[in-house]
Formats: sequence, structure tokens, C-alpha cells
Amino acid sequence: MDQAGLNNTQLASEVGVSDKTVGRYLNRDNPPSLDKKKTEKTIERIAEMLDVRFDWLLRGKKPIRSEVGNESVHSRQRPEIPESLHGVPEVEVSVGSDEKPHLDQVGDGFFASADYLQRLYGVRPERLCVMRVTGDSMENTLEPGQQIVLARWNGEDLRDGTIYCLYGPGGFMLRRLRFSQRKGKDMIEISSENDSTEDWWSGIEEFKKKYVLLARGLEVWQKL
Repeated sequence: MDQAGLNNTQLASEVGVSDKTVGRYLNRDNPPSLDKKKTEKTIERIAEMLDVRFDWLLRGKKPIRSEVGNESVHSRQRPEIPESLHGVPEVEVSVGSDEKPHLDQVGDGFFASADYLQRLYGVRPERLCVMRVTGDSMENTLEPGQQIVLARWNGEDLRDGTIYCLYGPGGFMLRRLRFSQRKGKDMIEISSENDSTEDWWSGIEEFKKKYVLLARGLEVWQKL
């Protein structure tokens, strides 16, 4: 950490995880597992920032650094991103030690000027992130391998017919939310738009208790 010129808080900010997560990853008595909440990309990012080997950070296997001649493998500097560009991170959903779901950065999504992003999406650039689509629960709308651009939810009113990233009894999901009435009662339809996946309805208050809104969908990309 000293050689990298970072403390736990700075490293956590760079990688997009919590201070506690960084501390757990750096505690060699309790190395992280790829079968748990953090992804391989996150561990690789921490290893890159600290100039250490992936296997040492994950399993405590020495040597700490890989040497090629007199230079560390990780000593190659990443190209600098112009200050005029804003980085939109790629994220995944994870559940932290507080048992609450979070959008954690796992990589670089894309870069664009802040003014352009503001005009294009109508939200502050700091709220933007991208997520890779997995699974086929919304295969008629979202295909595996695509990326969806999201705006982190900040408590605004729900928008009828919009796709949201949410966390609930079934875990993390991307679903379209629609307002409807059933038996004279205001309901939210949680729709997968997939005939093989059942849609379900929830009362407004029940929805607020059971589900955590994480982000609102803005645009879908097909990555070539």
C-alpha cells in the first residue's frame, strides 16, 4: 500500500468497493474467494493498483510480485484518460457486509465528455454506469452480452414502462415496471417480457418493502 501511495479509503474509491472489502482482501489470514461476492475483475483491479500478483492477493501464494527482468509485470502504466472525459464505470450487483445490495465497479465502461452525457441522458454523469446483461429472463428485450446504460436511482418517482435494476426476494434482476390496477387496487407489474418467466404483481407499499431499486435503464448496447 505504501509503495502504491494509497491508503484503504483511496484504494476502495479507485476500485469501487467499500473500505471493509479492501481490508478483507488485504488480510492474508482470510483471502477472498472467487466463489463469493466479488468478481475476478475486481481482484485483478486491486492487484493492478497495488502492483502485486493476482494469486498472492487471492490465495496468498508467493511471490508477491512477478518480475520480468528488473520490472514488475504490473509496472506498465495504463494510458492516461484526458481530464476532459468522464469515465462511466461497468458495475455488478453485490451484497455487502451490511446485507444491502450495492452497485460495485468491476471495470471501465466507456468515456465521454460530461456535457455530452448530460445532454444525451438528461442525468448527472456521476449517476451513470453500465452493466453487462446475463441470463435470458428478458430475452425478447435484453440479450446476453449486451450492455445496458443505467442511471443510479436517487429516489425519484418510478416511470411507467421503464426497465429498472432492482433487488428483491428473487435476488438481483432487470425488469420492466408497469403501473396497473387489479381488483380496483393500484399495483406494480414486474415484467420479464419473456413467456418462459412468470410476471408478477405487487401493491405499491408491498413493493417498497420487498424491493430495493438500484438504477433505471436508459439505453441498451450490443457489444461487437
